[in-house]
Amino acid sequence: MPKEADAQNIFDAWHRDKPLYPELVHYYDSQPRPGGTDGTFNVTFEYRYNGWRYIIQAHVHIEWGGKTVVGNTYIPSYDDWSHQTPDWVVLRTPQYDADTHKKEWYSNTKYRDKLYAGNYRDPVQV
Repeated sequence: MPKEADAQNIFDAWHRDKPLYPELVHYYDSQPRPGGTDGTFNVTFEYRYNGWRYIIQAHVHIEWGGKTVVGNTYIPSYDDWSHQTPDWVVLRTPQYDADTHKKEWYSNTKYRDKLYAGNYRDPVQV
């Protein structure tokens, strides 16, 4: 697996390419009370870089009352690395709707099952 130091290069290439569609958008209710962050959209992309497939997960937080707040982006297996979620990801995140986005919501349950099974989120040589 590429070194931890490569995480920034992977992020920079992904950010430059700006993939149009994520594989999965997952909403989870993280704090069901007034004040602070109420929930988070976890926007998941599969990205190929230098012969490897990476999962890139960008967080967009929803404050109590529905305001969108930028979170951080992570690459699973690169534990000591994160970067602020880019604006282009925030703009592609669904508008929060209390009736639709209750405790847990997934745009693609089939992909979710694959993503969280075993080590699928780990980088893989392709």
